[in-house]
Amino acid sequence: METATSKIEQISYADLQQKIEEGKTAGVYQPFIAYYTAPWCQPCKTLYPMVAKLAEQLTGEFKVYQIDCEVHRDEVKAAGITSVPTMVLYNRGRSIMSLNGVNALSGASRMMGKADELSKSS
Repeated sequence: METATSKIEQISYADLQQKIEEGKTAGVYQPFIAYYTAPWCQPCKTLYPMVAKLAEQLTGEFKVYQIDCEVHRDEVKAAGITSVPTMVLYNRGRSIMSLNGVNALSGASRMMGKADELSKSS
C-alpha cells in the first residue's frame, strides 16, 4: 500500500489542468482529487491530517493533488474556486463531485471513498 505522502502531492494549477486534459484522452486513467488550500486557512489545516490518513488507509490507485490558492490566486479564482478548503473529484477528465468549506470537512471521507472505488473499477 502507498503511504499518504506518496498519494498527496503539491502541484501547480497548470499541472492540474494538464492532468485534467490527460484524463480525457488517456487509455487507462485513475481518478484524482484536487485539494485547494491556503496557508492561512484553519479549516485546511484541520482537514489535511484527515485527508492524509484516509489516503494512507485506502488501497485504490488515486492521488490527491494539493493546490495552494495563495500561489495560484488568479487561476483558481478564474476556475470558480471561491472558498477553501475545496475538494474536487475528477474521473476521466471531468469533475464528478465537489465539496467546499465545512462540507469539505464533513464530506472528505465520502469523496475519498468514491475515488478509491472508482480507481478499482478503472
